[in-house]
Amino acid sequence: MEVRCPKCGRVIDPKDVNVGRDIAACLDCNEVFTLSELVGVTTGAAPGTAPAERAVDLDDPPAGCSFQRTPDGFTVVASTRSWGAFAIVPFAVAWNSFIAFAFTSVLWSMTHAEEAANGTEGAEPADGASGMPPFAVLFIALFMLPFVAAGLMMIGMALMMICGQVRVSVERGQGEIFTGVFGLGRHKRFDWDSIQRVADADLSAMMPMPVSMPGSSRIVLEGQRRVTFGKLLNGERSYFVAAALRQMVAERGGAQRGTF
Repeated sequence: MEVRCPKCGRVIDPKDVNVGRDIAACLDCNEVFTLSELVGVTTGAAPGTAPAERAVDLDDPPAGCSFQRTPDGFTVVASTRSWGAFAIVPFAVAWNSFIAFAFTSVLWSMTHAEEAANGTEGAEPADGASGMPPFAVLFIALFMLPFVAAGLMMIGMALMMICGQVRVSVERGQGEIFTGVFGLGRHKRFDWDSIQRVADADLSAMMPMPVSMPGSSRIVLEGQRRVTFGKLLNGERSYFVAAALRQMVAERGGAQRGTF
């Protein structure tokens, strides 16, 4: 049976289909889809639910996760802490130290180039002055900007691996996903009442040697619009967050049916 990507129409490679987790990944589009929806299979479960093995004990979350009910909703939190911090932190320190040294050298050259340019005609540059034309210094500074940006991204990634978190909060039918550190980060808002299905994909399970690591997982909320998050979570934490959201979707569906 061929499974086609609904976005680009290409046939999804069988190795990128995980029947047990009900997911299919199109690597060309970098998108993950619910397998049962693509092949038109009805599982008989309530909308938004998944096979029984996906159920988790919300009162006994894995390390780095928490779940809390509130009067008008719930909050599920998962840490993005990772052993990868031991690798990226030294690299980020070394990279940014080098960039700081290089940038300082450029500023020093710029200052002395201006001093030489402001001197009398034919005057020799002061001792230690490079005499570098200002436009050359400006070109070097602009050239370095991408490296400075890369250094800042490394710092952000290091902070996420040390003390970052992903938090999904739902209050009175409105949801918000926060990904960041100490309140600084990205916020995504969505309509919780429109969410019908929650899909999770551990892409490491499709690799020849599965390794659970940040960046290999993602969670997709399917409703009025598709919301994707959780790329920095490891497989276990991503699985818990997705399973908790599925159970909340199922509870919401049961509560709505009970009102009729």
